[in-house]
Parts: sequence; C-alpha cells; structure tokens
Amino acid sequence: MNILDELKKLRSDPYIQSREGTIRADNALFLYNTLSHLKPKTFLEIGFNQGHGSITALKALSSDSKVVSLDIGVHKSAHHNSKIIKGDHDNFEIVFGDSTKILDSVCKKIKPLDFCIIDGGHSYAIC
Repeated sequence: MNILDELKKLRSDPYIQSREGTIRADNALFLYNTLSHLKPKTFLEIGFNQGHGSITALKALSSDSKVVSLDIGVHKSAHHNSKIIKGDHDNFEIVFGDSTKILDSVCKKIKPLDFCIIDGGHSYAIC
C-alpha cells in the first residue's frame, strides 16, 4: 500500500475526525522523500493527532528505524489512529502527554535522535 492509500485509510475509519491533523498530499510526499533520502534511525514527531506524519515516516523508513510520536491526546482520532498504526508497525510508539512536560524524558529514552518534526502546540511560544 502506498503512502497516499495509507493516509486515506486513517481518514476513512468510522469515528469523529478532528478538524486538525490532516496532511496535504504534497507535504506527505515531501516528508516521505526527505526521510527516504536521509534514512534516520530514530524519528520523533511532536503532535501526532491523526497520525498522518507518523504513517508517512513509517512508510519512508526501514522496519529497523524507530518512530516515536508525542501527542497531548485531546482528540479521539489520536487514540483511535494510534491503535491502527501500532497494529501494523512494531517500530512505532506513541506517548500521550503535554510535550512541554514530557519531551526531555522521552528524548532521553530514544537517544540518539536523528530527525524531529514539530507540529504540536501551534504557537511560537510552545514550539
């Protein structure tokens, strides 16, 4: 299944979608191509929400890479989609909590960190 089909799979499940957390196809392909080229062993995503960034990373990276996502967990879609992704990918982990409080402890557990994207908080101060 290609990356765009994977993204559609997350959108089509029967639950209440958050208005946030989608990724445009061109952005998904950019992230996919970047990660495919760089091949990081550890990838951290801050702001999982619907999981589009995580599934893009998982499809771009080898199964021996580790993908870790942090999310505050206020939307049902984050919990629902993380279970779908975890069921398909052994190298995926999600940590629910406020990234401004848990980021240091998560980073210590996944050293070395090779690549990180920040898509949480949505304010300059939080980022």
